Amino acid sequence: MLHRLNAVAAKSDSGKVPLHGRLFTQWLHHVYPRECAYPHLSGTTSPTQLEEWMKVTGLDPTASPETMKEYAGSTEAQWRSEVNFTGPIETPAWSYEEELFVQKSIREDHPFELHAALHGIVFAAFAAIMSLGIVLMRTAREARKALRTSNASSGKGKTTPAFMV
Repeated sequence: MLHRLNAVAAKSDSGKVPLHGRLFTQWLHHVYPRECAYPHLSGTTSPTQLEEWMKVTGLDPTASPETMKEYAGSTEAQWRSEVNFTGPIETPAWSYEEELFVQKSIREDHPFELHAALHGIVFAAFAAIMSLGIVLMRTAREARKALRTSNASSGKGKTTPAFMV
């Protein structure tokens, strides 16, 4: 397994093991088969629900005690003696096809889209600032009118605050 992990690192451009790649996930599956699911290549499987599988095949998904004993009853020593095998036990089949599960950034794939998105953000910010400025100008104009009518009705027509001059 160490040899396979080194092969995964050698296959990548950086010489390091890509942690979000299918090959590393496959390696984890072989090291920890119960904890890590096998990473099938995209589009190569069509998973079905258990009920649907039972309707299509007409089979029972549970194994009988005899079938379980047949598969689980033999030890490695018994298996080696039955087939006269003396070499190391190889892990299951290994596929060297890599798929990275991390999407590339917009900048790497489509620089034009990044440029357009940046212009859109700048335009939206400019429009928001202009809208706020227009609202503030209208509010100030209404405040001046209200102050003038208030001063005129109270008889203080000539007093104007310094900020309105």
